[in-house]
Amino acid sequence: MFSGRVRFVVTAARVCASAAAGVEATAATGGWDRPEVLARDGVATDTAVAATGDMAVAVMRAGTVRVVLRPAGGDWRRPVTLGGSGYAEDANVAYDHAGRLWLAWLDNQDRPTVLVRHSRPGGGWSKARVVASRARGSFTGLQLELGSPMRAAAAWRWVNLPRLGNGRLLLAERTPGKAWRMTGHVDEVWDLHLSLGGSGQAAVMMSRLGPGAVDETVTVMLRPAGASWSAPVELASIADSDRIIGLGTVAVDGAGTTTAVWRDRTDAGVWQVWAARADDSGTWAPPVLVGSRAAPNLWAPPRVLGTDAGVTVAIWNRADLSLVAARFVQGAWTDPVRVSGSDAAYWDAAADSTGRVVAVWSPPDQVDEPGYGVRASLMGRRGVWSPRATVAPRTARVLYPLAAMDHRDALAVWWHIPGDLSQVRGSTHLHR
Repeated sequence: MFSGRVRFVVTAARVCASAAAGVEATAATGGWDRPEVLARDGVATDTAVAATGDMAVAVMRAGTVRVVLRPAGGDWRRPVTLGGSGYAEDANVAYDHAGRLWLAWLDNQDRPTVLVRHSRPGGGWSKARVVASRARGSFTGLQLELGSPMRAAAAWRWVNLPRLGNGRLLLAERTPGKAWRMTGHVDEVWDLHLSLGGSGQAAVMMSRLGPGAVDETVTVMLRPAGASWSAPVELASIADSDRIIGLGTVAVDGAGTTTAVWRDRTDAGVWQVWAARADDSGTWAPPVLVGSRAAPNLWAPPRVLGTDAGVTVAIWNRADLSLVAARFVQGAWTDPVRVSGSDAAYWDAAADSTGRVVAVWSPPDQVDEPGYGVRASLMGRRGVWSPRATVAPRTARVLYPLAAMDHRDALAVWWHIPGDLSQVRGSTHLHR
């Protein structure tokens, strides 16, 4: 999940509204089911699809955490409130290999705290457990990753100005039968992306600010299974960035190979997308250019999606607001192929365990203002993308589409904005 994982933490996530429910008048196309209202008020922050076909959406409403569930072969259920006291943020959902749904969130009411719950096989939920807490400051940017066998990792930033500057990256992990424990930290971190592979190896990519907070670096740390985190490795830097380079993303496959992608800028001001790979020993190969004429600092950074089977796909915006994708095949990156038209400002993508990929996007409007409609495309195991499908009609005002996929079942979720309100709506593409 990138939704697997760069999560969407924006000011609008605090929106609370209610509105009359109703589905879009136009049915979806391309095998996508008609959109449904999943929550009449609130905003979606994460989505997940299990190997069984179960689906889940995390919804924030007035500082509380709710989850909307759809069992495989069934219908969407009513949202269930599972946490939060008016100060909850950054809700994450993920299914483990046993089919349990995990929920993690932040609570900054009295003292910053990370909490987790999971579903029980017979129904119901475990009690909320504290992963970490501090006496002061605030937590932000939580990411939860699950691996096998029954491993879990979480990363977030602790901001406690002025002592911690731009923020401290905190890392925690859980192994089967053990409690959560803190495993590492790094100072001066502005943004982050976490990945946990099926082999148990983890990686975290950080955007770190240099002297004077104007030079930015793309930095990665690796943690082999059963070992400690490595020292930070700087993959790229940019001078006078003013925080505009944007974080890249990182993915670990089942063999322990780590792939990182990020956006960089030439001396002439042209944005490009670069990639680097490290083997299971942590040795990095030289970075390679995978995309030229990339879009500048839009809301979504370049993504890399990986599977335990070793399928690796990078996807990013070009300057004309088209989505393009490249695969790593037989030791090299393929030429980019076009996924969307010039209408992908807000977007997300996810891969399933078989190597298939779903991308969803919405056309541009003003910054942080709704666009109109949601479109989607699916990539098969051979790297061929399907024709673009209309998931939500162009009359629908939307923000921040999210994607999730597994078991060849795909899910698209978005914030529907009727007037000044916010609903959560979604559509499924099911393998039948």
